[in-house]
Parts: sequence; C-alpha cells; structure tokens
Amino acid sequence: MIYNITKTELLKYFYNECSPSVSQLIEKELDANPDWKKYLNYIETVHNLTKINLKPNDTLVSMILEESAATEHHSL
Repeated sequence: MIYNITKTELLKYFYNECSPSVSQLIEKELDANPDWKKYLNYIETVHNLTKINLKPNDTLVSMILEESAATEHHSL
C-alpha cells in the first residue's frame, strides 16, 4: 500500500495521536526520509521552546482567588 505521509500526520505522530498503522509506517520509513526527521526535529524544538514551567507564587494565587470570589457575587 502506498501512503503519502503529510505534515499533519507527522505532527500527530509527534504527539502520539496517529493511528498505529501510520505510526508504524513512519517509524519504518523515518531513516529513509530526512525531510520527516527535519520536520519532527523542528516540532520538538518549538515544543521545547514553548514549555512554561512556572509556578505562580502564593500571593498571585491569592489575588486571583479573591478577584474570582468578588466577581462570583456581583449584583445585577
């Protein structure tokens, strides 16, 4: 079977969301397709650059909760 792998399928593959048959095909043919590798490396770079590993401090959390509580009891 001839199957044309698209960038969308490579993106799904990166996030483990493609079908098992497509995933197997990509893994089998990855070494023979440098453009696929390049695109997957690009996706990984973007993914790593956009990760946010920040935890808001307790003061900020308190302020957000206070504002949220104040808007829950507004009068019409």
